[in-house]
Order: sequence, then C-alpha cells, then structure tokens
Amino acid sequence: MFYFSRRAKASGRVGAALTIAALTLSLAQPIMLLALPSLARAVTVETIFEDGFESGNFDAWTLVENKWFINTTNAHSGTKKVNVQGSTTGDNSLIKDQSTVGYENLNLEYWYKADAESLEEGDQVIVEYTINGTDWVELLAIIDGVDDGEWHEDSHDLPVEANNNSDFAIRFRANLDAGNDTVRLDDVKLTGEALPLPGSIAGFKYHDEDANGEQGEGEDGLEDWEIALYDENGVNVMATTSTDSDGNFEFADVTPGNYRVCEVKTFPVGPHEPWWIQTEPAEDEESECFDGWRGYDITVEEEGEVIGLVFGNAEGAVIGGWKYADPDADGEHEDESDGVPGFTINLYQNDELLATKQTLDHPEQPGQYYFERLWPGEYLICEEQQTGWTQTGPTTTDDAHPVCDNEGTIGHLVTVDIGEWNYENLFHNRELEPGSIAGLKYHDEDANGEQGDGEDGLEDWEIALYDENGVNIIATTTTDSDGEFAFDDVAPGNYRVCEPKTFPSGGNEPWWIQTEPAENEQSACFDGWRGYDVMVAEGEEVSEGIIFGNAEGAVIGGWKYADPDADGEHEDESDGVPGFTINLYQNDELLATKQTLDHPEQPGQYYFERLWPGEYLICEEQQSGWVQTGPTTTDATHPLCDNEGTVGHLVTVVIGEWNYENHFHNRELPDVTGPRVEITSLTDGDIINGEVDIAGIIADANPGHYWLRIEDATSTAVNFSGGPGTVAQLISYDTETHLFTWDTDSLDGEYWIKLEARDSLGNKNPNLSPVPEGVAYPDATTTDSVHWIKVIVDEDYVPPSDETPPPLPIHLSPLDGTIRNTLGLILDFTDVLDDMSNPVTYYYQSAHDGATTTDNAFLTPIWNSALLSISENDGVGSPEAKYWWHVRACDTAGNCSLWTDAWTLTVDNTAPTTTITSPNPDSTFDSSILVEGYTNDNVGVGTTTLSSAIYDGEVCGTYADITVLTGVASTTFNWSYDWTPAEDGTYCIKGAGTDLAGNEEGSAIIFPVTYKKSVTPPPAPPEEEDDDGGGSSGGCYNCGGGSSIGGSTTTEETFGEGGDNPILALGALGQLPPRNEATGPINDGEENLGDDGDDTATTTSTSTAGVVAGSPLVAATGNLLLDWWWLILLVILAGIAGWWYWRKYKEEGTSSPRQPEQPMF
Repeated sequence: MFYFSRRAKASGRVGAALTIAALTLSLAQPIMLLALPSLARAVTVETIFEDGFESGNFDAWTLVENKWFINTTNAHSGTKKVNVQGSTTGDNSLIKDQSTVGYENLNLEYWYKADAESLEEGDQVIVEYTINGTDWVELLAIIDGVDDGEWHEDSHDLPVEANNNSDFAIRFRANLDAGNDTVRLDDVKLTGEALPLPGSIAGFKYHDEDANGEQGEGEDGLEDWEIALYDENGVNVMATTSTDSDGNFEFADVTPGNYRVCEVKTFPVGPHEPWWIQTEPAEDEESECFDGWRGYDITVEEEGEVIGLVFGNAEGAVIGGWKYADPDADGEHEDESDGVPGFTINLYQNDELLATKQTLDHPEQPGQYYFERLWPGEYLICEEQQTGWTQTGPTTTDDAHPVCDNEGTIGHLVTVDIGEWNYENLFHNRELEPGSIAGLKYHDEDANGEQGDGEDGLEDWEIALYDENGVNIIATTTTDSDGEFAFDDVAPGNYRVCEPKTFPSGGNEPWWIQTEPAENEQSACFDGWRGYDVMVAEGEEVSEGIIFGNAEGAVIGGWKYADPDADGEHEDESDGVPGFTINLYQNDELLATKQTLDHPEQPGQYYFERLWPGEYLICEEQQSGWVQTGPTTTDATHPLCDNEGTVGHLVTVVIGEWNYENHFHNRELPDVTGPRVEITSLTDGDIINGEVDIAGIIADANPGHYWLRIEDATSTAVNFSGGPGTVAQLISYDTETHLFTWDTDSLDGEYWIKLEARDSLGNKNPNLSPVPEGVAYPDATTTDSVHWIKVIVDEDYVPPSDETPPPLPIHLSPLDGTIRNTLGLILDFTDVLDDMSNPVTYYYQSAHDGATTTDNAFLTPIWNSALLSISENDGVGSPEAKYWWHVRACDTAGNCSLWTDAWTLTVDNTAPTTTITSPNPDSTFDSSILVEGYTNDNVGVGTTTLSSAIYDGEVCGTYADITVLTGVASTTFNWSYDWTPAEDGTYCIKGAGTDLAGNEEGSAIIFPVTYKKSVTPPPAPPEEEDDDGGGSSGGCYNCGGGSSIGGSTTTEETFGEGGDNPILALGALGQLPPRNEATGPINDGEENLGDDGDDTATTTSTSTAGVVAGSPLVAATGNLLLDWWWLILLVILAGIAGWWYWRKYKEEGTSSPRQPEQPMF
C-alpha cells in the first residue's frame, strides 16, 4: 500500500511513499482521514473437504485400531461407504486432520446409518471435533434408538474457535461390544466461507512545538513512539507498532472490522525528557483511549486502506516547588532538609480544581511537589493548612500571590509556556507551639455527680482524645494512681476528650455508670457516654473542668425455668429455657429488652446492667404454647405487667447492688395441633382426564400418618392410597409431595378427594374445606381433620391452549462487564414460573459482539444452547474472548419470552507477567531501595505484590510481603516502590502480578540485593559552583567528566515512590549537593490531570573538582606560611588558571558557565 508522510508534507519534500492524491493537498491544509475500500465481496460457501469414499481407501484419514473398512453395498451415494462393526471396545477412531486457515462460518455434514436393532445400551459412535489437536468436543452420539436401518443426515455449524484454525480435526469414534453391531458412514463434507482479504491502517505522529493542534513548518515526526490497535471498544490490544524516523506508522494485514487506534502515553525516563501532552486529535474529537488520551475509531474493509491518522504532541509544562518548615517565621527556610512531607497542594485553573498532590516524604527531597503535563496558561497553586501549622510564606497578597478561597491560605499564580518547568513556588509554614490537656477521673461512691471527701481517683482508666467531631482518635492515655491524666504536645485546635466505656473482665468487677459530666452537659462520645469539647490555643495548658466521675452500677437479673408440674418451682438448674423475652421498665417506660441466654452452663439466664439506684419492674413476654406458673401471686412486689399480661418482679436496687433473685417459671402446653395438610396439585372444581398426579403437603413437628381417599357421589371409594400410610419425616410447609397417580379412564363423573393426617400424639389436621352437602361421608363432621376437594372427570375435555410466554428471566451473575477466568464460571439467571404451570426451559446464546436481529437475537451468535432445564449455564473452559450473553424462557406449549438484554463478560485465563528492572543484582544500598518494574497482562493488571526473603548465599528463604501495588486496569502497569528493609542483610526481591480476572502469575525474582544502613556516608560535597568544567569532560553538560583540574563529575540518581512506570537509573549512586529551587521533580507515585501513569524523576548532582579539592596544591597549603616562595608560586598559578578560564568563555561568547536549557531533576 501507499501512504503519505506528514513530515514530507510539512517540509516540502515528497518521498516515494507519497500518493498522487496527497500531492494535491496544500501546505496548510490539514490531512483528512481517508478510507480506501475495495469493491464489495460476494460471500460464497466453499467446500474445504469432501469424501464419499469412492477412492476405496483411507489415504486422507488416520485410522486408530483399524476397525473401520470400506464396503461396496448399500452406500448412501455412489458405490462405496464406510462401516465400523464388531467388538471395538478400544479407541477405534476415524480421524480427519483438516486445516481451516482462510475460512470461517464452518459447517460439517455427513450421513450415517445403524443396522436395524443392532445397537444395545452402551453401544455408540461419537462424532467429535477438536480445535487444538488434543481436546475433543462431542457433536453427536449414535446410540441405541437410532438403529432403524435408515440413512440419516446430520449437520453442525461449528463454533468460531474452529475458524481459521490450523489444528482443526474431526473424529468418528466407535465403541461397540458385539460382532453384529454395525454403523455405516458416508458423504462427509466440511464447508466454509473464505475469510475476507486483509486491509491496512497508516498514520503519522509529529512534534507540535506550538501546541496549536496543527502541524506547521519545521514540526517533524516523532520516532519510536508506540501506537496501539485496539478492538472497537478500546479494550483488547490487537497489535502494536512504532513510528519510524519520519513519524510514520502502519498496521498491515488487518482483518476487516472496526477498531480504535491509540498512541500510548509515554513517561520520562531521564532528567531532560518531556512530559508530553496530546494536541491532536482535539479533546472534543474522536474517542477516548484507556489512558485518557484520544484515538481514532475506524472501519477497515476488505483490502481497504485507512490512511491519514494523525497524532500531535507538545511538551507539557511542569509546575512545582517545596513545602518548608519555617521555625522563625521569617518566610524563608534555613536548609533544604527543612522540607515537610504530607501536606496537600492543590492546582486550580479558572476556579476549577485540576489536581491534588501530597508533598513528598523522600530522604533527599522532602517536601517537594509538582504537577506535570500542563498546557500553557495561568494556574493557581494553593496549600491546605494543617492543624498545628500556620503559613509564613507567601504572606503578602498581590497579583502573583492571591488568597486561595477554598483553603484560606495565600497561593502562587503562575503562568507557564510550552515545555516550561517552573519550580519557584515555595510554601513556608511555622509549626505552632503545642499545648496540653489535663484532667481527673474519680470514684463517685454516692453517685451524686460531685467529688466528695474520700472519693479518690480511679487508676489505669483509658482516656481518649478525638478530633472536634468525635470521630477520629488523635491519642490515648491512662489515669495515674491519683486518677489524673494529661495529653502533652497537643497541636493547637479543637478536640473532644472522652472516657471509653469499660466492661468487667471478671466476676466481681463492677458495671460502671458515668455520673460526671451530667447527662445534660457536654457532648456525646461514640459509646453513649459524655465528654468535653476543648479548644487548645498555641502553648496553652487546658486543665480546668475536665473531670470524669463514675459510680458502680446496679445489676438486676434472674432465670427463666421450665416447670412441667406447674408448682412454681424448677427441679434443676438445667431447666433454664433460652429464647424468652424479658423487659425492664421504670416509671412505666421501657428501658431495655433482653433474651434469656442459650448458654450451656447458664441456660435461661438474663440480666440488666449499669443501672442507677432506684425501683424497676421486670416482665416476661408470654410465648405461644407456654403458660406462666411463677410468680403467680400479685402483690406489692409482684404486680401485673399490663403490656405482657403476666406477673412480674418489682425490684429496688442501690449503688453497686447485684440482684439475681427474679425468676420466671413456665409450663409448656401439650401439642394439641394436628398436621397441616393440603392438596396442592388440584383445586376445587377442576376438570380432569387421563392419568392425574395427586400431590399435597403434610407437615407436623411430630410426624404420624396420612390417608388419601377418592370417592364418587355414592361414597364408594374408587381408589385408596396409604391406608394408613406413615409419614416418614417432617415435610416442610413449602414442600409438595407426590401422593398418588389416579387413572381416570372411563370414570366420567363427579368425585371427591379427601386428604387427612394425624400426628404421633393423636392430633388430627384442621378441616381446610367444608364437607360437601347432601353426601353421607363416614367422617363427615367439622371436627374431623380432612381436606376435601371436588373434581369432575370428563374424558372429552380439552384444556384451554396456552398462548402466553413465561416471564423474562433476570440476569444474576457474573455481573455485566465482569472480567474473570473460567474457573468455576457459572452464568446464572432467575427461575421463572409459567402462568399455566407448564414446565419452563431456557435457551442461552452468546456472541462476540452485541449486534442483534429484529427479534433481539444475536446477529452472529457463537453458541446456541440446547434446552436447559435449570437456570444456570456452565462456562468452565470458555476460550479467552469478550462475550455478550443473554437468555430466554420457553414453556412446553412453545411460548418463549423475549431475549433478555445482553450482558458482557470478558474471559481471561492468561496470567500476567512481571519484570523487575531495578535494582540490579549484586547492588548495595545504605538508604531506601527503589524497586521498580512493570507487569503486563493481555486484559488488565489488577495488583502487583512485592515481597522479600533473606538470601543466604545459595537460596532465597521464606518470602514476606513488602507491599501490594494497585494496578491501573491497563495492559501495562509500570510501578515503583521505595523500600526500606527493617534490618541489614542480603535479600531476594520478588514481584508477582494478579490481573483483573484473578489470574495469578509465577514470580519475577531478582537477587542478591544488599542493604547496609550502617554504611558511613561520604563527606558532604561543596556548594555548587558556576563551572562549565573541562578536562576529560570537554565542558559538556551532563556527560560525567573526569577528576582533573577544571573537570566535573556528574552523577544522576533516580527516585520513585509508589508510581507505576520504570525509572531508569542514569548514573552511579551519588551524593546530592544543596539544592536550588530550579531542581526538577522527584517521583511522588501519582500523576495529575487524570493521567493513569506514574511519575518519574531524576536528581542530578554535580561535584566540582580542581583547585578546591583533589589537587596537590591543597595538600601543600599547610606549609605555605613556612615558605613565602610557595605563596608567590600559588599566586602565579592562580592567575594563569583565571586567565585560561576567562579566555574559554570569551571564545564561546558567554560571560558565565553554560546553564542547562531546562531545570534538572
């Protein structure tokens, strides 16, 4: 194919790849998206393989066990056919290996015949296919029942997995156990439609230097940029390619269909690489790709060429700075190490919050923050004020430092241009002097809410300090031997002080009640007790009025006993009865409700705790089947409980009293209720004929017997069942049981069906319908336990036709949009009931796209189930793909519901793969270890688990998790984690990914890595000097020169924290000099503006060598005062060095050492 190069167009150069059509485009005219299709292809069915066995041999087949032979009599067509006959108990197979490459929509047809009555149970010939050469899928079983001596044609539409498949095969496998068992086969034919010829996709990617969304003069193509081809939904990657040196890219041999083309978002791997933004296609055009950038939705036709897909990118701006501690509140920081991590910095544009970052907790760059991939324009940066801090810089409000309305602080108003890196935006804060909170907790022995003489403090009682809303615990402390407590180093702010409610840990410990603060004072704590709201000013000691008083609460309880002889007493402690409701009242108000305990040691016990001194009424609620036998006498201490209708206990308790004398006795009434019976399969007045199944429900706690009787109008029993029959077990009230099958042939007339039952205690079931009038029945009284229904037998009766379909099933699981593997996969939907109680079956249908016909069936289904009797479909073993699935319900009358709306399910059985890119094996660290790498998956990465083990020099020990990193739900998860081991040692580091489908991979392991926290750090470097460098470095920037005079040594170190893109270490680990504010960003593990990727960063450290260090002159300075000649020589050498230095920069046309074109990390 031919396509044009945007670079050639922009520069006025025309290459061989330029089409004639492209030549007519003007220089300023944007490229249009063009699709160049071929003529429409007529779809025809072609024969892939056909064999009527007229050749007389099996050259095209493979025989296993050689039990198949070609016969010349009674062929279906022609003169020959294939027979399999006799004892074939092994794997007796006729196999055809047939590639289907180049074909789709396959169909297999063949003719077969089994000699009349030659097959018995167990005899069979199985027709099967395979798509991988090993796993066979059954299409048909020729078994007993089809052995009628006639030829039968069978045809199968094969699933999509058989399309375009080089491993496809069919097999006829026989298992016949007798010599006269014979099955014949003829005219095997495999057909399909030729696949459409592929097309192609081409486009261009350029550097949009002015970020205007159009390619201008000099804006060349970008090389080595990954371009991805997705399915039409932008979910599954179909292919990837990279741009060439001119920015062109191409996908060749693309199967016709719908696709989405996306450029893959990149991340810097070095200190001077840009944070790219996408300028073309524009934000309001085209479709969104998974990483937030935009792509093109296209259609590729057969032999069609899609050209003109253009991606433009500009260098995004970066805005950042540092958050510093400012103890003297002068708006400046004393040292770079004064950076403060964990503060929230917000980025606004046009009053809209764009992004939020946390200042970094990094040992080399604490307090740093940055926002990347910014468009040119004006932004407002604001810090959120933390409790215990006050802002000291910026403090002056002006055009460049407005007040941040949402945060109440002063921010930075910053304007950036394309690719600009602005790190001048510093925040300074002074940490406020902390205050303290102190108080007292005492034993209020008289429960009067005031501390009196002799009421001492309570020791070892926990006190909690909450935030001002009483939600989050800030700190806890305990009272001392005098009951006093204190919270020191409390940041200025608002708080709530609470005493957590305690619970007895032993039999004699009290149930405390709170007496101070009073119920109508102060604020509620989470457990229902009360606390104090406190405001702490800077340096303030709050100690007045924070007092907690507690008294020992009373307890009232007792037992609920069974009293079989109704004498008001129990025979044994084990007679306690659980599950009864006991209520506690005071002044006619219900205070609490308890259930008697079901405890093996104390059955039937109840108690009410934490009671104030006073009078209480205890009442039991009477349960059905029980009658109260104690207390039975109503008097001053045992009044009638009006609400329950029982006699209760009136109890008065004092402080700390435990009263457990309040018992209740009950006698369980005998079972006087008969079984529940109901005829459920028929209703009164039904017209029936033929064989009629009679079913019903019989249920009782004490199973006994049932009787079923069918009588005519003269009370003659025409059929009798179960007379008497024993109910073997309790039948659920919802369970229908088959009782009898009644043959009504030649019995036209009226009949009465009677069902009755008696439990093992002699109780009959209640009468559920009146006895028919005018008929004398043996048990025709209302006291008898019977259920009567009247039916009419009419052998000419035709029931009404059922024309109403069953209700629409409802999908249950897996949920719409689920991504998972097939282990235990069940597609589940609700059971439905037919309006005429006809049995309901289900059809299941799936497809690779959601296109439907007019009746809502899939246009191109890949699977149509047979009738399913249950509302579950086994999906285990489904091939990897995205599926649409739906169901419909049908009754036995042939009425079917509509198809349900389709749900999607992505099946992924492929585990992800993880690669660790850093640290290198045999590395040694004296600070944190930056672990980074990437996890790939064909659908999407869920998590990556990092773990470590001690390495003993030969093997890795037991692994323990370091952290679990959450993926970005994309096919590539670039991650990094800053790990500080708990102790020195040599470690193995392992990474293991889990994808969105739950597949877990084997692990990537890197070892050994040594951590030695005790390593002595090198001496601190001197301040940075404006020295271009010379010597072996040649004066180049960032090239790492030697140590000769005038030379420079450049070391670069990468940092990362929780991000998801590999950060490449660009140089040996070195020490960092004091940083100026132009220094670039350190990775904070996240990216603003909705980007899913991770942030990377590199810090560059330059140590200057020469006359200030590493020279013999330095070693000689100690003797300079002893010999003035050396002093003169030193002055002369310094003059020569200065002259050389001046001449060098004069020749280069600069007045100072060359500075980098953009800030370094």
